[in-house]
Amino acid sequence: MALDRRLVVFDVEALDPALRPAAIHLVAGLVWRELRRALRPRLLVVDEAWSVLQYPEGGAFLAGLARRARKRYLGLVTISQDVPEFLRSPHGQIVVRAAATKLLLKQDSTAADELAAALRLSPAERRLLLGAAKGEGLLLTQGAAGAARRPVQILAAAAEHALVTTAPAEVAARRPAGPPAVRRRLEPLPEEGVAG
Repeated sequence: MALDRRLVVFDVEALDPALRPAAIHLVAGLVWRELRRALRPRLLVVDEAWSVLQYPEGGAFLAGLARRARKRYLGLVTISQDVPEFLRSPHGQIVVRAAATKLLLKQDSTAADELAAALRLSPAERRLLLGAAKGEGLLLTQGAAGAARRPVQILAAAAEHALVTTAPAEVAARRPAGPPAVRRRLEPLPEEGVAG
């Protein structure tokens, strides 16, 4: 499989849960081979990263990437809605510690407590995460110039929002009613030959 496309997606969700660790191992091997083959800028986005961390193979893969990604010209983005589960994994803790940038959005009280402890959030930062509106959060950065912790508000342009929304009502509204052949079959048949 060639990884020379602008976007390559590996989806293991449809696999039997017993097969996912093997699939993650194969994907990890493929990604590492490609990284060694050609040194060029890349970005690897792992959505629902907590689900990868629940398997030892997946956790080792992400932790290894987090430690060595920059040396291979790779940006690693991990996304998780289950922050406590992510932080309970030793591999997840490695990923969080290695990240130079962390974006934290609205959290419930349980997740905010664990985040506050893990990332040494101040009481004001914890309150910000508890009361954040959609698109609001806290950006933590660590770089050569030092560390910064800033509240942020993320606003998407209408075209960006339409492209990335997963809100069921918005997704359904964008879908066409179906191919013409399907629509015709679903229309009521004319009542022919019905005697009155």
